[in-house]
Amino acid sequence: MEGGPALGHVLSVWSVMPFALMLLGIALIPLWQPHAWEKHRNKALLSLVLGLPIAVYVGIHDAGVVARTAVDYAAFIVLLGSLYVISGGIVLRGDLRATPAVNTAFLAIGAVLANVIGTTGASMLLIRPLLQTNAPERKHIAHIPVFFIFVVSNCGGVLTPLGDPPLFLGYLRGVPFFWTMRLLPQWAFALALILILFWIIDRRAVARETASSRQRDIEDRQPLSLQGRRNFLYLFGVVVIVLFSPRLPEGAVREGVRLAGMLLMTALSLATTPAEYRRANGFTFGPIQEVAVLFAGIFATMPSR
Repeated sequence: MEGGPALGHVLSVWSVMPFALMLLGIALIPLWQPHAWEKHRNKALLSLVLGLPIAVYVGIHDAGVVARTAVDYAAFIVLLGSLYVISGGIVLRGDLRATPAVNTAFLAIGAVLANVIGTTGASMLLIRPLLQTNAPERKHIAHIPVFFIFVVSNCGGVLTPLGDPPLFLGYLRGVPFFWTMRLLPQWAFALALILILFWIIDRRAVARETASSRQRDIEDRQPLSLQGRRNFLYLFGVVVIVLFSPRLPEGAVREGVRLAGMLLMTALSLATTPAEYRRANGFTFGPIQEVAVLFAGIFATMPSR
């Protein structure tokens, strides 16, 4: 049977339950069993238990849908992985004054970068220098990582398919790359509200710091420095590949070139970037492994035509 509306009529309404359970599991299990959730094999088990039956069920009705979903998953993971690995080779060092203006600027810059190097890449690049700028001189900084997650790791990257993974899936299905740029006014408005709120909260937090902490913040300043600059070339390569791959013939050739190109940029980054830079970023493959196993379950329980 061909995919499309007919398949939607054939599948049982209960076939959406594993997808809902998958999302609930991701939201609740870390709160219920935090130590067990730390192990990737337990996440993989959740994906397998919920995803495999649906993949088989859908495959019986339309194997092409399962194949197309697998291709989309591969493109999705390779894009996220390439942006994450390449960004992990760029090191931003320094210790600026921990003022509300500087912290707000960090978040604003991160929101812009998230649309170019992805939310994971922007988070990897900026979280450590932001924390280094504020600690250990300041003591009242619990709100800073929270707002960083809001701005840089989430809502900042909604303007391009590179910034928001679901948008990349739409791009794979023919949605124009710059279609979401029409959301720029809404993005700017929401971002401005969050940044203003952050500035107010951070200003109040600074007022609670001791005079010695403020003096130490001034004395410990170090200018920003950037290492691993060649990785910007690899990031540019990923952007070019994503932008121009739709011009290739549709089908296996296009998908193969896109995946091979992104993997090549990733391999070049790993081969030419000193290991010390990644250590300075606290780089590990753990986060991308977690994304891979969880989204395997999400894609399997939410097959696409």
